[in-house]
Amino acid sequence: MKPVKASLCCMLIAIVSVNALPPASKAEIRRNIRVCAKGNGVSSQSALRVLKGNFFDDSDNIKCFIKCMFSSMGFIDENDEVNEDAIREKVMEHMSSDEADTLHEKCNITGKDLCDTSFLVYKCIFENYEVSSDMMDF
Repeated sequence: MKPVKASLCCMLIAIVSVNALPPASKAEIRRNIRVCAKGNGVSSQSALRVLKGNFFDDSDNIKCFIKCMFSSMGFIDENDEVNEDAIREKVMEHMSSDEADTLHEKCNITGKDLCDTSFLVYKCIFENYEVSSDMMDF
């Protein structure tokens, strides 16, 4: 997978997770959190902590939980191929093109595998994108 595609994919989950969403979307995210947490052996509390910016647990399980969240949203397919058009479209709903480009450039990180890359880029974006605490209410 190309680093640019992985970065855009990871950027998407950060932005979707932190922006106010309608109740139906929040319900879907909560369901995905439960499914991905269970499927990766992660407690719900640990899953929520990492989504809200607590990166002290950087286990492989947590990293693959983040990858699962991307997959559940349709931005990584079963072959680990990224749907770049869908990601770009979603990113542009939440920030200007210039902001997205700047964030992408700063967080263009490649890890040892897709789980690791997902975690590292999510962490970078979370730490470099202004996040209001009330935006994490899902």
